[in-house]
Amino acid sequence: MAMRSLRDIKRRIRSVKNTQQITRAMEMVSAAKLRRAQNAATSGRPYDDLLKEAVGELASSMETVPHPYFEQRDVKATVLVVVSSDKGFCGSFNSNIMRRAEAFLKERGECRLVLLGKKANDYFMRRRPDQIVYKRTDLGAKIDHATAVEISREISGLFLSSDVDEVYLMYTKFITMMRRSIEADRFLPVGKAEVESEAGAGGGMKKDFILEPGPEEMLEQLMPVYAASRVYMALAESFASEHAARMIAMGAATKNAGEMIEHLILIRNRVRQAAITKELSEIVGCIEALKYS
Repeated sequence: MAMRSLRDIKRRIRSVKNTQQITRAMEMVSAAKLRRAQNAATSGRPYDDLLKEAVGELASSMETVPHPYFEQRDVKATVLVVVSSDKGFCGSFNSNIMRRAEAFLKERGECRLVLLGKKANDYFMRRRPDQIVYKRTDLGAKIDHATAVEISREISGLFLSSDVDEVYLMYTKFITMMRRSIEADRFLPVGKAEVESEAGAGGGMKKDFILEPGPEEMLEQLMPVYAASRVYMALAESFASEHAARMIAMGAATKNAGEMIEHLILIRNRVRQAAITKELSEIVGCIEALKYS
């Protein structure tokens, strides 16, 4: 019985060591990917801020903004864009954003879903399949401008066709390795006051400028770029947060595996010592029996 238990413990130790090697490798891979994702998010923020400032300058130069992205309507239907990961092993990263999305949907009532990421698709396909209008599950925590442009066109098309009256982006913003926040930003329609305040916050030059060929033509060219930039930054922030969450989760799993191995080794030594003690007792007992036989 003791030998069989010892064999089981040794097998368990080998299994945990194999798991520990996997989690350590995943932690190292996530650390490498995090550096690239973090660089993409932080380097994109100045461009995104300047783009918002430019749109704000244009909006402030007109009493009414004629571009359809600024069209304010009575809200009857809303689209919520949920950005999740394609893969798991990232702690509570996905469950937190699903919980926040569910709260948003309950508050808004009539709402449709655009899902970016396999985990969001898996979750809402089981619970709200009739509300899904668009999904992408092949992002792989990598983002480029072409993908952002494609997604922004799909999302904007829902608003421009008057199928929905407002669009919100829900994603996880990267702050630090240990800090992340779930944001629910209004994507469309673009609020004139909002972009004007962004322009003021940027501290750029105000008034006294000449627009060529004109604000309407400039907005026509600039707004699709603005929309693609908003989507790009949401994805970049989310991917950086995902890799940070996965790195932390795999680091904790590696540490827990190490502690479990130490505990199993201690049990193995005790079982081995008990087996040796039992064998010695049997030998001594046999010797004593032979003396009196």
